[in-house]
Amino acid sequence: MKKNRVKIFMIILCLFAEMMFIMPVQSAPLGLNLDPPPDIESAALAVNYLEAIDQLSVSGSIGGLSPMVIDYATGIDPMFMGVFNLEATIDENGDFYDGSLLIGDASGNDLLTGNITAFGFSGSGSTALFEFLFDVGVDNLREDFGDIGGVLLCGSQFTGDFGVDFIGDDQAYADTEPIPEPAVFGLLIWGIPGLYVIRRLKNKLG
Repeated sequence: MKKNRVKIFMIILCLFAEMMFIMPVQSAPLGLNLDPPPDIESAALAVNYLEAIDQLSVSGSIGGLSPMVIDYATGIDPMFMGVFNLEATIDENGDFYDGSLLIGDASGNDLLTGNITAFGFSGSGSTALFEFLFDVGVDNLREDFGDIGGVLLCGSQFTGDFGVDFIGDDQAYADTEPIPEPAVFGLLIWGIPGLYVIRRLKNKLG
């Protein structure tokens, strides 16, 4: 009997997941908790959102990896002044479709890449917070990051409305860290059904 209940529960989760993959996801705060190292900090990022093509672009440089990794042959952190690039498709309603992340070193090597799987936001103006989950690709930092990573982005100059363009030239900063497995499991259990319910309510009210 217990096995049957578990089987039914897994089937329900799979159905919810399938529903989420065939429709855009209504964005809601993800509540990411980025505590564990390693930590990649990026500052002076340029943010550009074009409502006409539903495209969010974030680009700039990274300050380095914490804990710092020093190349003792040169005496410098090879990630200092590396590249941060994030692209996401988000429509005028705040619905997330897809996206990608690329973090590279100053020599042009890919250190961390991945497909963005979830997006959430809260606040506007100086309190605006964007949250992203991404699947970690097969790159140099995969062993340190594991399967799932998260990005917190502040200073985007988001107006609170994806129905208009907004630009935050060199004012945004981001924190990129691995997501602990228990946190990922919690997001899967509560996030997928919750986002689906929000989506259904929005369709009924709209």
